[in-house]
This record gives sequence, C-alpha cells and structure tokens, in this order.
Amino acid sequence: MAPEFPQEHVDAIPYGKSQQAVKPGLTPRGKVVLAFGAAALATTGLVGYQAYSANAAESAVKAQEIAYKKDLLELEKLKVQTQVNKTQASTVSARQKHIDACVADSKDLVGKSLNSSYRDIVEACQAQYTGDESPSMETAASASDSSGGINNGVLVVGGIGVIGVIILVQRARRSHAV
Repeated sequence: MAPEFPQEHVDAIPYGKSQQAVKPGLTPRGKVVLAFGAAALATTGLVGYQAYSANAAESAVKAQEIAYKKDLLELEKLKVQTQVNKTQASTVSARQKHIDACVADSKDLVGKSLNSSYRDIVEACQAQYTGDESPSMETAASASDSSGGINNGVLVVGGIGVIGVIILVQRARRSHAV
C-alpha cells in the first residue's frame, strides 16, 4: 500500500549552497575577546585582593594604635589619681595638725565654762578647720571617671576611617568599571 501523503524531500541547506564550510569552534576574533575577558577578570580579582589585604593590615594597625593610646590614657589617669590621693592625704594630715594644735591650745578650757568638755572642744576645732578640704575635693571632682562620654580622639579616628572606606569603595568601583 502506498502512503496517503507522499513524503517530501527536506533540504539540509534551505537557502542554497553555502559558500564556505562551517568549522566547529570559535573564530580567532572570539578567542581574542575571551582572552581579554579572562585577563580583565584575573586583574580585577588581583586588585580586589590587594585592596582587601591592605585594608585588613591597616585596620589591624589602627586597632593596635587605639589599644596603645587607651593604655596610655589609663596610665595618665592613674598618675592623676595618685597625685590627687597624695594631695588629699597631705591636706587631711595638715588639717589634722591644725585641729590637734587648736585642741592643745584650748585644753585648759575643759571644765571652766558651762558644759565644756573635751569632746566639745574637739568638735569646735573640727568645725573651725573644715574649709581646708574643699580644694582637694575640687581636684578629686575634676579627676573623676568620665567613662560615659566619647573621647575626641576616637571620634577623629572614626571619621578618618569612614572617609577612608568611602575612598576605597570609590576606587574599587572605578577599577571594576574598567
């Protein structure tokens, strides 16, 4: 039996014969483009890694510098506190010497006036020399711990760090755009 529809011949080259035989693979021009693309990708990766490692090293150095400055400030704070303690101790001992001298001068008044006892004389002398304490207290107040605030040096270093990051991001964008 014959098929109902005759089979048509399908041409492998529908638009006529080709002038040249088509070779499989890339053309020389395509190979050059791929080589340039690979070189650009490798260069970008290398530059990015160098920027990252330089930034990491710089951050480590800054962290060490900040820790060193913190230690120096802590040492300076301890020196000031020691100075305040010495000043306060000398003021207290000077005050005590004044009180002892006042009590020694007024010892002969014990029992001579109405209700005058040794305790009353000591309290009167202590009240007389209470004003000597205020300068050391002001010094101690000025040297008090202000751990709640932000140090100006930290703000400056932070600002420089932010500006540096912005510059590095802009440079990275420019180098990636190439």
